[in-house]
Amino acid sequence: MISLICPHALTSRPLIVSETSHIAVKVVSDRVPVSVSSDGRDQQPVRCGDAVEIVKSSHSMPLIELHGYNPCDVLRRKLGWGGR
Repeated sequence: MISLICPHALTSRPLIVSETSHIAVKVVSDRVPVSVSSDGRDQQPVRCGDAVEIVKSSHSMPLIELHGYNPCDVLRRKLGWGGR
């Protein structure tokens, strides 16, 4: 899952991608400063012409699973996703 931090619109939703996906984001303008941060690390500046690639890590991480609780259902209910 790719999720934006502090999106400025409720329509900015997480993306679900295949674990084999290779995603590249290229900076094509230097009109505004751009930086990237991932996994809680410090921001790194990205300049015009630079590209950031997103791929599956070779490392795994155990997660806590709360039985009977689905955070996606909570978001769907609170933000009205999928409803009219």
